[in-house]
Amino acid sequence: MAAHLIAVMDLKFSIETLQGETAFREWAAVHLKAYLSFGFASLDSGAESVWQIGYYDPETDKATSFTLANGKWVVNPAEEVLKKPGVKVAKLDMSRVSATLAEAMGIATALQKEKYPGNDAIKYIVICQSIEGMGEVWNITMITRTFHTLNIKVAAGDGKVLEHTLVSVVDIQRKSPEERP
Repeated sequence: MAAHLIAVMDLKFSIETLQGETAFREWAAVHLKAYLSFGFASLDSGAESVWQIGYYDPETDKATSFTLANGKWVVNPAEEVLKKPGVKVAKLDMSRVSATLAEAMGIATALQKEKYPGNDAIKYIVICQSIEGMGEVWNITMITRTFHTLNIKVAAGDGKVLEHTLVSVVDIQRKSPEERP
């Protein structure tokens, strides 16, 4: 796990770098009400991972993400936000994020080994976001060799595990879209 984490830049540094780019400043000048809502990375041992940084625009109810590709930030088209109806997309306050990705992954991996042995991860999906009632979190989903998803929410401020659930991929497929996590 640790080797592929090295390839992911620090999220705060990535956001600062993005905000200094001309393309971002031009985009932000047009989307005055948009705000930082997430940092996303997909981690596995076979590929280099980079942050996808998302800004939510309440006027359009869409998020625009920015991805670093070949040393340049790319503005991706705005997309619908995956959320339950009536749920407000929270602003991600990076001043409340003290735990690094590496620390959160260490905490999540330790919990996986202790509580869910035998469910070793083959891929990680990581989102730094703010969730109502939890605040800023590292929302880590592990896709396991046993065809389960293990979701662990780690407080981004103090590194405390807020919740963890193991779900069979088969069970997720059986649920209607409204029932899925």
